[in-house]
Amino acid sequence: MKLVPLIVLFYLKFCVNSSDFIYEDEWQAFKNLHNISYRSRHHENSRRQIFEQNIYKIKAHNVLYEHGIKGYKLGISPFADLTSEEYKALLNLRNGERRNARRLFKIPVNTSAIPESIDWREKGAVTSIKDQGFCGSCWAFSAIGNVEGQYFLKYGKLISFSEQQLIDCASKYGSKGCSGGLLASGFQYIRDKGIEEEITYPYEMIDDVCQASTNLTIAKIKDYVEIESLDEDALLAAVGIIGPVSVAIDASDFDLQFYKEGIYEGEVCSQTKLNHGVLIVGYGSAKGVDYWIVKNSWGGDFGVDGYIYMKRGVNQCGIAKEPVYAVF
Repeated sequence: MKLVPLIVLFYLKFCVNSSDFIYEDEWQAFKNLHNISYRSRHHENSRRQIFEQNIYKIKAHNVLYEHGIKGYKLGISPFADLTSEEYKALLNLRNGERRNARRLFKIPVNTSAIPESIDWREKGAVTSIKDQGFCGSCWAFSAIGNVEGQYFLKYGKLISFSEQQLIDCASKYGSKGCSGGLLASGFQYIRDKGIEEEITYPYEMIDDVCQASTNLTIAKIKDYVEIESLDEDALLAAVGIIGPVSVAIDASDFDLQFYKEGIYEGEVCSQTKLNHGVLIVGYGSAKGVDYWIVKNSWGGDFGVDGYIYMKRGVNQCGIAKEPVYAVF
């Protein structure tokens, strides 16, 4: 077992710095899957060099995974031709003051109502995985995902609501569209103005002028509720009883950029510098490890069919710092 770290060091020392292109099949598959073309041969070669350096690091990590040292596996993601700096620049959740909700969730006295595990996907409360693309709109996808779940649990109908409407129309609430926003921006807008279906206000992946129509508004929320910050017991109770919950995390870790499967337990992500909005849709345990089921907005080719399983009980990447949910 002691030989494993030596193998990893060999990868990092002799392979990562190699200028030779090796992974031809992987490179072509990556370009075809994401319909990528480059403006010149020089540009493609520079991107491919980044791609191959990332592959080397992924394979080095997976040596540890295969030997049981790491509990999660890495793989080629939609960000495989980006440097860590370029990837981090896409993480645009804005930090702000505490969210100004009018209510605070409290753990019920009778905790027997809190299930040991739950997956709101199985109960029909979660829409399919969406893809924000290269627009910094994670805040909108997180808020909309929460509203979709709460609407279903209130009215029994699952509707895909419009992230683009929030991108275009919520600037008065502190949003900067594709340049980032607060989770509260989305909830405040939907509380005051309402929201359309995605089919009438489709996603464009760009900032545009507001085209919302009151005639097409489907739903308004009454309010949004904060969950006690840093209290994973309260977060567990809310997810178990209330439904999917919007949260913010620090997603800047290389291992999250290339997460593929298993229970993610990052060692370098921050618990305070949050930069990405996601949605908790359930929780459970596997082989003695507790986890959250986290819906992401990077398409179905990322992670486990678009989802991340994150270790629960350690405030992983700040997941318990800013949880919030909508109320109809």
